[in-house]
Amino acid sequence: MPLKVLLFAAARQRVGAGSVELDIELPSTISDVCEVLVARYPELEGLVATSRWAIDQSFVDNSAKVHGNEEIALIPPVSGG
Repeated sequence: MPLKVLLFAAARQRVGAGSVELDIELPSTISDVCEVLVARYPELEGLVATSRWAIDQSFVDNSAKVHGNEEIALIPPVSGG
């Protein structure tokens, strides 16, 4: 089942899109989503390790369950001045 993942900041720049759709078996975990995302977009490998994940606008850890009807977002660290 396709799962839409929103991308922000450096993740968006590296992929060249604000979101991607991943084919993943659901239900799954954020850890599983990470694996599928990096397999499809290897340029995100180092970035994913330092990023945060959110489900429905709340930060979650890698064990959080994904059922497919949620808003999933990858939020890399940001800096500014």
